[in-house]
Amino acid sequence: MSELAMLALHEQIEEEGGYVIATYYLETGRSADIVKKISAIAVEQTTGTWVPVPEETPEMREKHVAKVVGIYEVPGHEFEVPGNLEARQFIFQLAYPAVNFGPQIPMLLSTVIGNISMSGKLKLLDLKFPKS
Repeated sequence: MSELAMLALHEQIEEEGGYVIATYYLETGRSADIVKKISAIAVEQTTGTWVPVPEETPEMREKHVAKVVGIYEVPGHEFEVPGNLEARQFIFQLAYPAVNFGPQIPMLLSTVIGNISMSGKLKLLDLKFPKS
């Protein structure tokens, strides 16, 4: 699934319902491809596996993969990144399908901060639950 296919509007996610929206802080190197990195995090926490799984279909991936709903650089560098800047900071949001973990708090926590907790300077800041 391409990075572009994983992007979704916040309003679209709210309208569809059934998603838990997680907000994160991430610090990266100066030249990181942030969309690619955050898309990889979304896949890793939902449908990513180390080995091919025959039962994993494109339809299944589409239903269960997290969506990237926001990427914000702080502070924002609208036109160019200053030359002396070594690290960049981002706030980003991923929308996880609630069907992935149901009413199970351990599954929720494993999904939103499991493997990625070891991936460097990353913090889970907030969770927003669906109305239903």
